[in-house]
Amino acid sequence: MATRLRNRDAVRDRARPDGAAAQPAQPQQDSPATVAVHRIAQATGDQRTLGSVVRGLGAFSLSLGSAQLAVPGLVCRAIGVRPSGVAQTLQRAVGVREIAAGAGLLTRPRPAAWLWARVGGDAMDIALLSVALTDRRNDRGRVGGALGAVAAITAVDTVSAVRMSAVAAQSSRRLRRTAAITIRKPVEEVYRAFRQVEPLPGVQRQAEITDEVPGELLCWRSVDGAPVPSQGCARFHRAPGDRGTEIVVELEYAPRGGPAALLAKLAGEEPQQRARDQLRCLKQVLEIGEVVRSR
Repeated sequence: MATRLRNRDAVRDRARPDGAAAQPAQPQQDSPATVAVHRIAQATGDQRTLGSVVRGLGAFSLSLGSAQLAVPGLVCRAIGVRPSGVAQTLQRAVGVREIAAGAGLLTRPRPAAWLWARVGGDAMDIALLSVALTDRRNDRGRVGGALGAVAAITAVDTVSAVRMSAVAAQSSRRLRRTAAITIRKPVEEVYRAFRQVEPLPGVQRQAEITDEVPGELLCWRSVDGAPVPSQGCARFHRAPGDRGTEIVVELEYAPRGGPAALLAKLAGEEPQQRARDQLRCLKQVLEIGEVVRSR
């Protein structure tokens, strides 16, 4: 059988017009630009990483804009453009734009609009550099290098703008809810018990602590991949009249929609409902030593 298979392959190869043996198909490779965009998208997928990228873009905008306003002729020479009066005026105008964008990125919590403004500015810069590339009086090598750099920054700006827009859209749909309870035990004891609650209120799976002041404050958020992304903070106060400890839990989460929301509520999986149930169970355990189940 093996001999017949080898003979059949040999006949097939001889039947080729050029007599060449069959070559295995080579996997298609993405272009460097496509690979770069994929890497940027992966890097900005996490919100903390996205925030760091946005702050970096803001600092870059402020630095570049300051240089364009202070020494426009030097910037022109650095990118290979002849420092004429018109070129320096354009540099100053772009510098004002960069400073405005930088300030917006660094002062706004979710600056999607400022990121899209940077994308629009990048398009203008590409157009200006493309025109400069056709002028023989300019250093075309440097202009081409500047054009490539702007194209790379445009990719970062575009992916970041898309990611931040998605975060802003999700945030606009998030609900903020509060649950509170008073437990007849000292603050320190209540805090220690609450700290051991698993999962934390409003969370269906694992959570990570984001801020903590022992005996006063505990903040957390659900890990990536949670069915209902959520975050919350619990504040601990001495209840008036020496009645123990008051716990106030503030939750923020993206609610499910449609039938899933009804099913989650019926199953006791809605974050605010879960938080109230957990606080009630904690009160019973601390005050009477067990959880009372209704029949």
